[in-house]
Amino acid sequence: MKLVYLVSLLVLSLGGRAFALTELETELADFQVQLQNDQARGKPGSISMRNNQKVHDKIKKTSLSPMVISKSDTASIQTTKRAEKSDLGATESQSADAELQVANTEAAIENNTKTNKERSAETTSESKANTSKGEQKTLRTDIEVEHTRGTFETHTERSPLIYRFSAVGLGSLSTFDGPDANTVISDNVGTPYNIGPSASMSADINLGSRNFVVEMGAQQLTIGSTTGYNSPTTSFYNYSTVQKVTLSYIGVPVFGKWLVSGEHQSSFFIKAGATPIFLTNSIIEQTSGYPWTRRLGEFNSTDVLLSVGGGYSLKLSNHFHVVVEANFYQGVISVSKYYDIFNTGATVGAGLSYLL
Repeated sequence: MKLVYLVSLLVLSLGGRAFALTELETELADFQVQLQNDQARGKPGSISMRNNQKVHDKIKKTSLSPMVISKSDTASIQTTKRAEKSDLGATESQSADAELQVANTEAAIENNTKTNKERSAETTSESKANTSKGEQKTLRTDIEVEHTRGTFETHTERSPLIYRFSAVGLGSLSTFDGPDANTVISDNVGTPYNIGPSASMSADINLGSRNFVVEMGAQQLTIGSTTGYNSPTTSFYNYSTVQKVTLSYIGVPVFGKWLVSGEHQSSFFIKAGATPIFLTNSIIEQTSGYPWTRRLGEFNSTDVLLSVGGGYSLKLSNHFHVVVEANFYQGVISVSKYYDIFNTGATVGAGLSYLL
């Protein structure tokens, strides 16, 4: 009976172990299928690793010795481990590749940063150089413009038809000359000059030249002379007379004028031209001796004065100059209808000019 009992227990034990083994083989077969599926999807070991752990747990629960597992099962387990190692190696390789890619990216970023900084530095340097060139060009332009204004008129300055208007107050010192001057102005006349006030208004007309202009305007002249007669000592009538002759004219001066430094800067100038004049009044004052008011007879109503002169234009601002000038003139038409005498003298004055 005891033998039968022991045999029964052995049979039951072996039967249970056989059932467990069969179940384990089924599990291993499923595991291999899943492993193949994982490899086909490109993710080896992702599910196999979890199933491998389940197989080991089964072995422990069934208290099966590893020696009992078939060789095919052992091979499957080893294949799983190799897959796990392959997965780990692939993961490490991918990690290394990712680190290398990160390093390359950082290096590229650093290179790009350096390149951008270098480009920025080059751009800044070029910008500074261009700015410096621009400043130098501007400075040269300013100097050229200033030089042009200092020596010549610029195109803008030469564009108006009229450069300036001038008003000048003059004082005239005049007398008579000519073939009959000694007859009209005798030796008993101490000072043969007449001093009188005069004035002129003029405009400088642009001819397209930088320095040469035409000055035209209107002029009022008060000129004349002190005349006299002294009878000879042998004359039956012994008498003498001294008379001051004052002639008033209005004229239209036309001068060519050359300004050394141009219209718009302080400048010396010279001018020459002619002034047609027209008699507006004549006064004879008896200063001493016999009153002989009709001695010179009638006066001619016109004359032409040939003039030459010069002066200086002092710049006060862009639009105002102070002008001083002196002119010498000589008449070409006889003053008197009875005597061959001519106007001659000089004018000196100062005034103000307005530049357009």
